[in-house]
Amino acid sequence: MNVRIIVFDGVDEIDFLAPYSVFRRAATVRPEVDVRLVTIEPAVSVVCGQGLTVLTDGVMDAAPDLVFVPGGGWVNRVPHGVRAAIERGLLPETIARLHRQGSIIAGICTGVMALAAAGILQGGTATTHRAAMDDLRQAGVQVLEARVVDTGAIVTC
Repeated sequence: MNVRIIVFDGVDEIDFLAPYSVFRRAATVRPEVDVRLVTIEPAVSVVCGQGLTVLTDGVMDAAPDLVFVPGGGWVNRVPHGVRAAIERGLLPETIARLHRQGSIIAGICTGVMALAAAGILQGGTATTHRAAMDDLRQAGVQVLEARVVDTGAIVTC
């Protein structure tokens, strides 16, 4: 199973470190699990929302089995973060492409807004950080007040 976690400047550490830790632990007992921190554009490292600098494993390659899209900086509109990544356009384009190619897409916290920008949530159900729920509704998504919404090919939390 190929797992890719997208990281970018301003990403919220908790949003990607938790799934990274879980899947790295799974890889110790299941060698077929391959988890990597990837970027959309070439970058050796990213500076996270709380200042942690993280080395990346490279750029997103062929469509993996599972893609995590974390959030960060949406609510307070910082110059880096998921909002800035969405506005540049490549993140939503990549998510849409990976979804079409069969990857399961998991949006974490305000990373779900990138899924909405990619058009893969249109008319469907999802959840996100409480402070972004109205923004998600305005994007044409039926927002459920739940911790996790799993529609099969898309998971939001």
